[in-house]
Amino acid sequence: MRSNINFQHLKWILPIFIVAISLFAFTQKPEPATGINQERLFADLYFKYTPADPDDFTQASVEEQSNWTLITSGQKCDQETDEVACSFSITVETSQQASYLDGTHPSSRVEINTGGSSSEAFVSQLEDASDNSDITQEIDNIELPM
Repeated sequence: MRSNINFQHLKWILPIFIVAISLFAFTQKPEPATGINQERLFADLYFKYTPADPDDFTQASVEEQSNWTLITSGQKCDQETDEVACSFSITVETSQQASYLDGTHPSSRVEINTGGSSSEAFVSQLEDASDNSDITQEIDNIELPM
């Protein structure tokens, strides 16, 4: 008789327990993933200075988006000084990447700020023209050969 009572209780307790566990599992808010790979959310775009005249480092020429060509990270300049422009990279949201490109050149959304003189300019900062936020990742200016 005693085993019959245990079975009767088990017959009711087990389904209630399963329903309670199911409700608990479906009403819990999932924890946000930690350690999300930031590289999936952001992209680095690399550009190299490629004016028609390779000796033209005027401020107007350096600030002109069409004088910068999209490259791979392995094609960027190595030396970093603040004499004349050579290459730069920007970090943008992956989903917005196309809005920063005009074919193989930076779009007008990329504002290239320069320093130096009007005849020998270098890149000092890169901004998103839509909200003036800094999108500078890396700037590789070079020293002019003597």
